[in-house]
Amino acid sequence: MSTPSPLSVTDRRETEAAADTRRRWCRGTRLLVAASLAWLAFVLLHIALAGRLWLWQLFELAPPLMFLAVPALLLAGIPLLRIVRDRVPRSAKWWIVLTLSASVAVSAGRTGINVSALGAEPAVPPGAVRVMAWNTEYWNQFDRGGLDRLYPFLRGQRADVYLLSEHASFSGKYYRYPIRDSVRLRREFPGFHMAATGELLTMSRYPIVASRPVGTTRGIPDERNGWTEFWSDKALRTDLLVGGRTLSVYNVHIPVQLRVDVNPFSGRFWDWLQESLPWRQGQYDALEQDIRANPNPILVAGDFNGSPTHMGFDWRGQGLRDAMGAGGPLFPASWPERGSVLPLPPVWRLDWTFVSPGVRVHRYAFRSARDAGSRDPGKKWRALSDHRTQNLIISLGDSR
Repeated sequence: MSTPSPLSVTDRRETEAAADTRRRWCRGTRLLVAASLAWLAFVLLHIALAGRLWLWQLFELAPPLMFLAVPALLLAGIPLLRIVRDRVPRSAKWWIVLTLSASVAVSAGRTGINVSALGAEPAVPPGAVRVMAWNTEYWNQFDRGGLDRLYPFLRGQRADVYLLSEHASFSGKYYRYPIRDSVRLRREFPGFHMAATGELLTMSRYPIVASRPVGTTRGIPDERNGWTEFWSDKALRTDLLVGGRTLSVYNVHIPVQLRVDVNPFSGRFWDWLQESLPWRQGQYDALEQDIRANPNPILVAGDFNGSPTHMGFDWRGQGLRDAMGAGGPLFPASWPERGSVLPLPPVWRLDWTFVSPGVRVHRYAFRSARDAGSRDPGKKWRALSDHRTQNLIISLGDSR
């Protein structure tokens, strides 16, 4: 009696492939494939609708790392399914892997990962300019320490140029009021040149040769108080004389998409969400138009209320680059600083700096907005603002 010869390696693989083809997809496999396709569809919808549909602004607020985390979790479902049920057929694996790879590829710029963090920081030349940009959260009015904590903190940054927003007082639904503290500001920062409009304040050791608000009344909310500049002037351009050259600095605070302090089940919440989109876009358009016509070296910094998930400012189209290219953390995030708005560490990058080719960035970092006096009687840390500060060291190059 003869014994059957063992199958060759090629025959065995062909047999396994045929069995894999005949194997029916279990419920778990079908769910995994469907979830992968649904995620790709969501990513494509996000790219198409972000910044265009007011209701989609809710999805724009998702943490940027979701564009990596969701595909990673779905891929992890393949070995998990094998443990709890059965091996995922090869055909299903291809569907899952290809679909998730496509979603990662098309959303690569929205993850917030800073690959330049892996490189060496450039050297700082003599005479470099220190810049600090920060949303002060209504001039620290919600902290019991008030201005007695704010001014020492600002001086401690040792900046040459301060770009500060929310230099204003907050009260009620739509009411904002200017702060009259120019006398104290000049006492606290002797020798600084100052320019202001609405909520924006720029202070500079370098002479300010020109300044003007950049903004529009287009799209601002109907229900507001009479301080028009607060609502219309969301960028302040100051031209600084630095080493015999003119540097145009834009201090920016783009309106927020939604109110986190308002009940999401109220009409007020949804009214703000709907009104904010044309207001925000109008401010972006005004800023881009001014930059496009500006021949000077340019630095644009502030609170854009936009994360890598969606940034409405077309900085690449303006010939600018993200200052984070000088290094910084692998995953830069600036909000929420103190965790009082949400019980989270900083997860979103809402604060940005962009520069033209004529500006060299040597250092760029987010720093904590906590100071030595930031313990309240309950021994809980409280920062001066819900935003971290942006701290840069720059110098001027040869061209814009």
